[in-house]
Amino acid sequence: MPYAHFLGMKAQIESGQLLTYLPTQEKLTGNPNLPALHGGVIGSFLELTALSEGLFRTGE
Repeated sequence: MPYAHFLGMKAQIESGQLLTYLPTQEKLTGNPNLPALHGGVIGSFLELTALSEGLFRTGE
């Protein structure tokens, strides 16, 4: 998934569970004065996590 790659999203299976991670990166900061993730990044990460979970559960 190209956007997951852009975000730097990582996934692993641990104890039969899919775990996803979003490593800290300066490019994902929304407002430099308030160093927090951009809302679109958070929404995209949640959507990609849901998609990954669906693929994991169906064995795709």
